[in-house]
Amino acid sequence: SHSMCESDNRELTKYLHILEDYVRISDHAADIVSCAREKSDKHLRFSDEAWQEIYTMMCAVREMLNLALTALREIDFDSAIQVEPLKQVIGQLHSRIKRRNIHRLTHGSSTIELGVILSDLLASLESVSDHCSNVAVCIIEIANSDLKAHEYLRDRACSVEFKRMYEDFQSAYALKPAISKSAGE
Repeated sequence: SHSMCESDNRELTKYLHILEDYVRISDHAADIVSCAREKSDKHLRFSDEAWQEIYTMMCAVREMLNLALTALREIDFDSAIQVEPLKQVIGQLHSRIKRRNIHRLTHGSSTIELGVILSDLLASLESVSDHCSNVAVCIIEIANSDLKAHEYLRDRACSVEFKRMYEDFQSAYALKPAISKSAGE
């Protein structure tokens, strides 16, 4: 019932966007559960290689979720700025795993059903990372009210610190070499 000043109104709007992103993250989590349930109900099994790739991406997304939650809970700028380099690594993982999946499909070491489940799973995981990135951008703006987060992140992507974080995440979430050299690598 009280009017808010402009800065409070902007901050409230950012928190509402964050809430919306967490709702969407929960939707994607439900999609991930649905993929697992379908795989289980149909008694399908990913190859060890495919499962290791999925596990690697899930670990990266889990770290991103933790960074976004820490950023939100503590309005922690340092956690928030780590999200974008990790998001880039997750995007690359998605592309590489998709290429490997296509290779397995075309060479008969996977099935269409498993390929579709894997594709849906990867899309949901990458969508979770997108929403975590949105949360981080809002936290950067809340932590530094005069900062335009998208411009800051664009400029920062060329920084030595960003490249170091990116390389650290890339190393931490590297895929094992594909069994076949022609597996899209």
